[in-house]
Amino acid sequence: MSVFGVLIGPLFRPLTRVFTPKTPDAKVVFTFYPWVCRVQYSTPGDKYNNKQFGAQEQKIMDGADDFVRMATFLHYLAFYCYICDNRQRSVVVEAYKSLFNQSKDVNYDDFMGIIYAKVFNTLSQQEKDAANGLFSLFKPPPCQLTTKESDLQSFGTFIFKLKRKKNGFVHYLELNAGADMIFLPLSVGHLYRYLTEDPTEATKMFRDNLNFLSIALLNSLEDSSKSPSMSWQLNQPDILLRHYN
Repeated sequence: MSVFGVLIGPLFRPLTRVFTPKTPDAKVVFTFYPWVCRVQYSTPGDKYNNKQFGAQEQKIMDGADDFVRMATFLHYLAFYCYICDNRQRSVVVEAYKSLFNQSKDVNYDDFMGIIYAKVFNTLSQQEKDAANGLFSLFKPPPCQLTTKESDLQSFGTFIFKLKRKKNGFVHYLELNAGADMIFLPLSVGHLYRYLTEDPTEATKMFRDNLNFLSIALLNSLEDSSKSPSMSWQLNQPDILLRHYN
């Protein structure tokens, strides 16, 4: 079995939809290179229908674009919790809770290195050997963030799409990368960092709201050592967005 095959493992659960939307309301592309992950985020922004969740929620989120960014992260976090390896869920959830509870600036490179170490420790010996073989030339693994294209050959990509529907949002994930047991938990932190730090120029209010809702989402897991239901990962982000005040 290849190195990628070992690290993919029994990871996947059914995706939320078979077909992905041609015109999503938000799209995130993660490209994993040696040392770095490139994040690209796009949204139509001003075309967003701000009546869907009501004026109060929109005012709290300080604009439609910030609201879609918040929805994007909450749905990605929920989907990660749904499809991730059961051995990793509780470890990663507690690690990201500590990030969301931070009230001061974070050294993200160091934090992502800690996430990698925690994820690595959940692997079997065969999986650890495969990870060491994959990243032997690249220390550390792709724990740093970039928004620029790299000349290096990539390990692959994840493409996450969020689409507005009548009663909320639906999300989709296209996977085209090996070592998903490593890249998936890292991608959560990369998206959070991208949305809350330059060049996005996020406000403190946006970060505080995102932290509050992210912790609420993780706290709503009945048992973080077990996979949540499909209903939870599809609907819980929208429930939190509607009832936050």
